[in-house]
Amino acid sequence: MHEYILEELSKAYKDNRILLVYAAATWHKSKGVIKIHIPSYTPEMNPIKQIWKQIKSIGFKNEPFHSLADVMDKLCETVNNLTQEMMKSITHRD
Repeated sequence: MHEYILEELSKAYKDNRILLVYAAATWHKSKGVIKIHIPSYTPEMNPIKQIWKQIKSIGFKNEPFHSLADVMDKLCETVNNLTQEMMKSITHRD
């Protein structure tokens, strides 16, 4: 699966260099994709960890779901409500 994603990224952005940041994954190398390993237990180096933390606290705190569709709807709603200012605040990046 990871190989497929890397190949598709490589095809879609063939004229660009891709910087892929990942945590402890063992993906194969594709043309034009540079991999940078993030050390374990360094969430501050991986902004998506902070964003997921915020998504969970806003949209998924103590809320039961009856179906996967309900989860997906709530996820989309929560992500769509994240503002640019919230993202900067969460990740401490511009």
